[in-house]
Amino acid sequence: MKRCSTMLLLGTLSALWIVTVPRSPAQALTEQELKEFERQAEELEKKQAEAKRQAEAAKKAAAAAEAKRKAEAAKKAAEAKRQAAQSKTEEERQAAEQARLASQASALAGEFLDIPGGTFQMGCSPGDGKCQNDERPVHTVSIQSFRMGKYEVTGGQFRQFVQAAGYRTDAERGKGCVTRETDGQWAYQAGRDWRNPGFPQTDRHPVVCVSWNDAQAYVEWLSRQGVGRYRLPSESEWEYAARAGSSARYSFGDSEEMLCAYGNVADRAARQRFNDWTVASCDDGALYTAPVGVYRANVFGLHDTHGNVWEWTEDCYHDSYAGAPSDGAAWTTDDCARRVNRGGSWNLDPRLLRSSRRAGFPAGDPATLWVFASSRIWQRRGRRRRNGGSPSKPGRRVRMLPPSPASSWTSLAAHSRWAARRAMATVTRPSARCTP
Repeated sequence: MKRCSTMLLLGTLSALWIVTVPRSPAQALTEQELKEFERQAEELEKKQAEAKRQAEAAKKAAAAAEAKRKAEAAKKAAEAKRQAAQSKTEEERQAAEQARLASQASALAGEFLDIPGGTFQMGCSPGDGKCQNDERPVHTVSIQSFRMGKYEVTGGQFRQFVQAAGYRTDAERGKGCVTRETDGQWAYQAGRDWRNPGFPQTDRHPVVCVSWNDAQAYVEWLSRQGVGRYRLPSESEWEYAARAGSSARYSFGDSEEMLCAYGNVADRAARQRFNDWTVASCDDGALYTAPVGVYRANVFGLHDTHGNVWEWTEDCYHDSYAGAPSDGAAWTTDDCARRVNRGGSWNLDPRLLRSSRRAGFPAGDPATLWVFASSRIWQRRGRRRRNGGSPSKPGRRVRMLPPSPASSWTSLAAHSRWAARRAMATVTRPSARCTP
């Protein structure tokens, strides 16, 4: 019997299988069936080709997506790098601007120190038999942290203010400054002012012949220069900073013989020039004012808190502490015709240079030895001024607030170099001198 083989097409989208099946003559495929098989085979090939095309397209799409993702990631990285560089540039710019402002502030206002907050007994020191009635009653005062000038305001700093603002002091507009001329009497002398007080002054000496009004004009101008906010210290802030934790008569203890190490006072050399003075039994190396920072600092790092020149404070003068603020605020109620001076001056004996010693002078009275120390106001976010007031307006008080955490206080060196004060031995001693 005649036999033949028939090709059966079996396939899927992924493969084509050919199977040889013996067929009998009766099973022979018709021409139509063969064409159908061929058609199915062609469709299968097309589907396989389409599947391959789709697979390749999917592969290309995935590759394109990956390339796009990498490009976007690279773009983001470049942008982040650019922003980081820009941020760094901005930080550097801000740092440079802060450094510029700090340098400008230092040039205009001098160096400032962080004074830590605390509580102290204000007024007559224990066992001090030389206290006056206006140093009593002794009372407890709590002080918030604040910043205060390391040195007394210098003539150079004041000169910048005068030149920039076109300011004329009370002494220049009025009858001059109180001086001791050849007749030996303290009196106003026409033509005497901060530029010409009657003895040698450099830009490093404390400014003299300035009134409380002049001091206020200076700190108000300074606050408008974009380098911080400034004001005069309150009397309690001044005594707290001057004592620097000490309850003794002086910031360094009770020894009068040590005064010449810490300040410019009436000393043995002054007695040779002014034989009617009561003087300290030591020699400070200067007859008139001394450049700021020559003598030893107190524990807080402040210089010249004993002698050299009187320093104006914000407070109105009261003849006792009865009713005085206990929070460190300036006492600016009642009669403010006179303002408080602290620290004493170069023509005073030890009794008048004690940390608790006070004096009250008319606000417009520019005696030679009166100078002022300004302090910057720090305000913590969320706090507000009491009574919404300004420290320069009677009846209003401003509470000093702590500095930012970034500038937290650390203990400063207790003393400045003693060798520096020897330079004062060469100070010229003219024949005239001015008064506090």
